[in-house]
Amino acid sequence: MKRDVGEISENNCPRCDNAPESVMHVLRDCEEVAEFWTSIIRPEHWERFFSLGFHAWVDWSLTKDEIGHTPWKWSIFFGVAANALW
Repeated sequence: MKRDVGEISENNCPRCDNAPESVMHVLRDCEEVAEFWTSIIRPEHWERFFSLGFHAWVDWSLTKDEIGHTPWKWSIFFGVAANALW
């Protein structure tokens, strides 16, 4: 996480300050990040998207192009978005 490499000094999420910073919180579970994801993920996929563990979540998100409603291939969009959120 960013604090481990000296980029931040607090233990809480720098976006919401409501939860400890973790990989899943930063990439998916933070309220602000979840709002972003729900704006582009098809509602029928919300439950699964927000309930999978890290490895299953990444695998599922990179192999199911019907998850989101974007003009780009979902797997590419997901990778770019996750990198930007990090």
